[in-house]
Amino acid sequence: MFSEGVKKNSDKLIEIIAKDKRPEYRASAVFLLPYLMDGKKIIPPLVERIRDPDATVRNNALRVLGDVAEFHPEFVIPVAPLITALNYPRSSDRSKSVYVIYMLASNSSSAREEILRDGVPNLLLLLEAKVPDQKEFSHNTLKKVSGKEFPINDITSWKNWFAKLKKDKGLPVKK
Repeated sequence: MFSEGVKKNSDKLIEIIAKDKRPEYRASAVFLLPYLMDGKKIIPPLVERIRDPDATVRNNALRVLGDVAEFHPEFVIPVAPLITALNYPRSSDRSKSVYVIYMLASNSSSAREEILRDGVPNLLLLLEAKVPDQKEFSHNTLKKVSGKEFPINDITSWKNWFAKLKKDKGLPVKK
């Protein structure tokens, strides 16, 4: 069976993802990793690839993490690298990152707290974006973490809410 081959070669796949110089090999190995059916084993190497220098590897890692976040909410995916990826120059990185963040916000109170503490400025920037999926997922994530229902195009209300939150909770101001 295919998945048995993946399990038998799991250490080699993880090594390819982490060290192979050929981005096409890393990108392909990322798509094979989920066949291990072991979230705890696959999440760390996938999260590492969020910072991969190759766009296809990053894309594939974020795509798989999105599936894990959506279909296996029992697994913990670190939020901080995803928040960082919201500022990456490639639109595809931002789109997939905000989707994973939305799924985490939908399923985890600790993820919501971390997003609220560290991710709102990035989400507000995406809310102003012209890319529909980034705008919609950032809006839906903001609603999840804030409990507010401001309209998607009411940027002023969202910014005022966050300014008040920072003041009331003493959140750090990121420049």
